[in-house]
Amino acid sequence: MSNILIYFTRCYSCIPCPEGYYISNKTNKCEQCPPNTYLQNAHPYGEESCIPCGEGLKTYKNSVCYADCHLVYDYKHYDLTSLNGFHSVLSGASFSAKGTRFNSLFNISLCGNNGVGTALCKNNVTIHSEKTEDFDDDVKSLICRSTIIPSPTGENEATLSAQPVSIGDQLIGLNDAMGLAGITKSVFPESPYDIPDLKFYFHSSESTKACKNGRSTELILRCDKNADGRGVLHLPEKCPGGTCDGCTFHFLWMTAAACPECMEDDYYAIKGECSAGKQVKQYVWNSTRVCRDGVPLPEPITSVCSMIPWYGQLAIAGFVFSLLVLIVIVVVVWKQNKTLEYKYQKLVASASGELPAAETCAIGEDEEEDNIIFEDGKSTSFFSKLKSLGSSNSSDKDLEFSSMQNKLLPTS
Repeated sequence: MSNILIYFTRCYSCIPCPEGYYISNKTNKCEQCPPNTYLQNAHPYGEESCIPCGEGLKTYKNSVCYADCHLVYDYKHYDLTSLNGFHSVLSGASFSAKGTRFNSLFNISLCGNNGVGTALCKNNVTIHSEKTEDFDDDVKSLICRSTIIPSPTGENEATLSAQPVSIGDQLIGLNDAMGLAGITKSVFPESPYDIPDLKFYFHSSESTKACKNGRSTELILRCDKNADGRGVLHLPEKCPGGTCDGCTFHFLWMTAAACPECMEDDYYAIKGECSAGKQVKQYVWNSTRVCRDGVPLPEPITSVCSMIPWYGQLAIAGFVFSLLVLIVIVVVVWKQNKTLEYKYQKLVASASGELPAAETCAIGEDEEEDNIIFEDGKSTSFFSKLKSLGSSNSSDKDLEFSSMQNKLLPTS
């Protein structure tokens, strides 16, 4: 698509702006449109004349929007390479007032080729006259239509193709909720799958008496995993000629290419039981999966496992910890008890004479014996009071022990 914009320089010469450039209102110079936008020919002045192509589409030299055969929309990847080139769909038979049979042939080119249509509709009807020679007014576009008149005898007569016309020479949007190109409602029922349709909107600015705003086309790509090859193109049941008003056309393309590529969210992991110390993790597809190719299922993973569940292991760890704490407490209490026993024997020995040596010493080799001091009066420190209290109790016990010893010993 060519677009020539002209601005006046100081020397009053006319210079064409490059393709995809608009005329700046401030400088009157050519400025390139922002990325992923295309220039609207009717209003070449100001940056607002650059129209966004929309999500999923690309721009070529800021002059035309097109669909790449590797499409990304709504964070999903679509591989449309199998739909590259142009494809045809033939409408049902119709008959003229004289009973002549004819069909409408639609040729569609969807993606790639930098937005240049490759669909070709031919005109092989030849007119002979003295002033004109044979002429050929074929139409090449993204979507075009021609009238096919089959041979009435079906023998050696060629099929005629006449009245070719473009019904979509520009792709203007994809999956717009509000509709585009004057199309606000589809004539096809909604998809039964959770995967949304890919709705492409085309427009042809060539106007006629019946279509003053030109012609528009809605092409819906619907996911069908069971479709063979490129799939099947359908025309509306209510409008078997592809259009109900002659200006707006509708197509439904059931194809596996409209299914997004599989992603990591389309599968989940299942852990098997722990057997012989090993556990196998397998991956399976979601039951609602509607995708193809893309990310493959990961291989099963075998890992080492324990026969005891995690809560059992936690209980055992708690029990072992409690047992260790209990053992430590018992050892500490036992050692303190032996120390007190040894000190008591020392007190008794210092008060009433020597006693037989203890079988075991409760004081380690690296520990020092506490000196036993008997003091009269009151002590001011808290620890001194405790010592005094212990000494008084020991003295009472020593007196009782001495009195009993005196009673048992014979008098001389």
